[in-house]
Amino acid sequence: MFSELQSHYLFADRFGRPGKGNDKGKVEGLVGLIRRNFLVPLPHAADFAALNERLLVDSRRLGDRLRGHTETIGARLARDQARFHDLPPTPYDACEKQPGRVSSLSLARYRGTDYPRGMVPLAGREDR
Repeated sequence: MFSELQSHYLFADRFGRPGKGNDKGKVEGLVGLIRRNFLVPLPHAADFAALNERLLVDSRRLGDRLRGHTETIGARLARDQARFHDLPPTPYDACEKQPGRVSSLSLARYRGTDYPRGMVPLAGREDR
C-alpha cells in the first residue's frame, strides 16, 4: 500500500536518520529560541492570519544555516519549493477497505479482533 502511495504522489521515501539522536535536541532548542524571540511577551495581532504572517516574516529573519551548507534554510526551502510537482487531481485514499458488519454490541471485527465501531486501527498498526 505504501508503494501505491509513493507511485500516486511520485515521491521517494527518506525517513528519519537512525543513530542521530542529536536531531531531537536541536529541534527542541529551536522551539525554545522561537518562543523566546517571537512569543514572549505575547504578540498582539488583529487575527490569526495577521499573527501567522508576522511569525512567518520573523522566522525568515533568522536565516539559519545548517552545518556544512552555504545556503540559509529559507533559501534551500525556496529552491526545493520551485521543484515541487503539482498534486494529482484526485487524492489517494491510503487505507485498507474491507466489507464488514457491526455486531449488536457495536463491535467491528478486523483481523480477528473486535473494535468499537469507528475505532478500527489504521491498516498494519494494530500490532504496534
